[in-house]
Amino acid sequence: MTLNIVLSFLIIFIVFMGLTRFANPLVAAQRGFVDDVIDPAVTRQRLCEDLDILRTKNVERPWRKHGNIPL
Repeated sequence: MTLNIVLSFLIIFIVFMGLTRFANPLVAAQRGFVDDVIDPAVTRQRLCEDLDILRTKNVERPWRKHGNIPL
């Protein structure tokens, strides 16, 4: 019984250490998984600026040589 409790605490500790080590935005940015870490104080401003940029974005798709055939 005591061994099971110790193992349970050990597993919880390992999971907690893994989450704090790998679920950290700064670690993800250092490893290249994230482009930028935004400060929470400027999140709304940054989001509005990015949406304004995307409002006028024009996506040019390549010309399709053939359409879909009816099945």
